[in-house]
Amino acid sequence: MLKQIETTFTKIIAGNCIEKTSETQFGVFDSEIEPKRCYIKKEQTPEEQFSILNPNAKDIYFLAIDKCLLFDYDVTHCDFAVFDKNTFCFIELSISNKRNRSEKRKHAVGQLSSTISHFIASGISFDNHSLEAIISFKAEKIYPARSAKSNDAIFFFESEFNAQLLEGNQKVFD
Repeated sequence: MLKQIETTFTKIIAGNCIEKTSETQFGVFDSEIEPKRCYIKKEQTPEEQFSILNPNAKDIYFLAIDKCLLFDYDVTHCDFAVFDKNTFCFIELSISNKRNRSEKRKHAVGQLSSTISHFIASGISFDNHSLEAIISFKAEKIYPARSAKSNDAIFFFESEFNAQLLEGNQKVFD
């Protein structure tokens, strides 16, 4: 998968958009400092918005998408991806409150869908990977919402991309 991504999106190497780690735990935060993209943090900090657990210390790749691989003038897209040899996860970080969560969820679903479509249209194959799309609402423990709209989105991701649509603030690579 790494070779496919590096060959297809050549600017990720010069832009330092991809990073390999075998840390057993690391976090991701969306920086407010230019270029305002996501970075990994190996030590836990309050800035952390999403955490990755890697209990077997295997190689995990972090790919900054927003403001690194794709920019504001490109197709709508998610913030970052993490992957190993078996699983590829696209993640959209979102800040919401109780009143606008439904609207933010809908927007995040569009960003994730557009990013996956862009990768596939660019020639990236996920055939040998379990594909996941995760909406992460900052600093809140989120449980899957079961509304007709969220069920429709879950079904869409399964049928269109053979992917799971999830919500949460953590990914575990077993």
